[in-house]
Amino acid sequence: MNKKQYNNVIENTLKHEHIDDSLSIARTIFHNMGVALPQGDIRTVYETVKTDNYMGWKSCTMQEAQAAANKGVASIGISEDRIVVLSATDEEQPVTKTVSVITLDENVSEDSISDLTFYQYANMRSGGNQYGATWSSLDAAMNYYGTDFTYTYCGGYYNYYYTFSDGSRMYFRVE
Repeated sequence: MNKKQYNNVIENTLKHEHIDDSLSIARTIFHNMGVALPQGDIRTVYETVKTDNYMGWKSCTMQEAQAAANKGVASIGISEDRIVVLSATDEEQPVTKTVSVITLDENVSEDSISDLTFYQYANMRSGGNQYGATWSSLDAAMNYYGTDFTYTYCGGYYNYYYTFSDGSRMYFRVE
């Protein structure tokens, strides 16, 4: 997913869903992207994501989170009592800023985000393909997914690839 597609999902979700609380908005946006967000109230989501062990969500700096959003990667700022979805910086197709969706730019005061910890969805990192991931080595990929790269998922076939630090890719399909 590129940044325009990413922002399009956010913008259309905001237009068509009339939801008041930030967690439900984030949940709906990420559902529309195929991105998992933990179940529970905002405190439970915060506690789960901060473990750095939930379905690809990894902690990062505020700058890394915005850079990821600018590449079309799901990114959030979260605290024990609120969550914001980071939209991509795009002058041609900006997303309407709300209490629940922001772009970290010069218009956002540091005070308004000082309580947030930032995360990006690591499983969306590679080359605009939400099914790709970037690994430093084959061992790192095998350590994360195991040595058998064949998975059953709803009886469907999906092509996955892993990009290693040397730029080479390993392709496989899910059966």
